[in-house]
Amino acid sequence: MNKENIDLLHRVLLERHRELSGNFLHHENVIAVLHKQEMHDEIDYALISTETFLGDTLMKHHKKEFDDIECALQKIEEKRYGICEMCGDEIDIERLRIKPHAKYCIICREYVEKQNEGK
Repeated sequence: MNKENIDLLHRVLLERHRELSGNFLHHENVIAVLHKQEMHDEIDYALISTETFLGDTLMKHHKKEFDDIECALQKIEEKRYGICEMCGDEIDIERLRIKPHAKYCIICREYVEKQNEGK
């Protein structure tokens, strides 16, 4: 992969990293406000519980993406970016443009997903 592509994807990864960091702070603030609200009945309790559950689920997804982005940024520093963690082949640039924090080439990703389906 050439330096121009790596530089472009590095900028994309940094921007998403900043965005997710902001989302984490926003989520913490929303949850704090929800928990400070006075509950008058079961509907209020159900609404707060649902909002908390949905927010936590989204944050778990974002946390995984955040961790994957940090890993990709580390790989850029170590000159290992864009290499499949399973087979060691180069990850296609089109895949990295869609998902710059991809850990696997498309073939290995499909294999990993099939393995995870069985669990």
